[in-house]
Amino acid sequence: MLRKKGIALAISLAFPAASFALGLGAMKTSSQLSQPFSARIELLGATASELDDVIVKLADASQFQRAGLALNAQLLALRFEVVNDPKGDYVKVSTRAPVNEPVLDFIVELRSASGTILREYAVLLDPPSYAMQIGRAHV
Repeated sequence: MLRKKGIALAISLAFPAASFALGLGAMKTSSQLSQPFSARIELLGATASELDDVIVKLADASQFQRAGLALNAQLLALRFEVVNDPKGDYVKVSTRAPVNEPVLDFIVELRSASGTILREYAVLLDPPSYAMQIGRAHV
């Protein structure tokens, strides 16, 4: 057992990037249909020095085509900002204008010194009246 832990430690020291790979985690949405879009994507394994060089953006049209997704005007309005937060680093995803499509299906591209990551996110935006009905049901 001790030998296995020693081997695992040796591998992690030999390949530090593999053991602390930068990644995109879960997305939490805080907006509803017909409102400006607001969401947070968890940034996994980021060090403070890596955050300065990280670029997060909507993937290009060729990536959407490969995935069989449509790249529409609503998606082109998405803005991405890397946020360094003591509680956990994240990517803020937002729009200035209200989003009127109930489903957003998009690909996020993260570029860092260690490489490029692509991840697809699908979001279903509920109408504001639906959120109010849910709130009343829990009272």
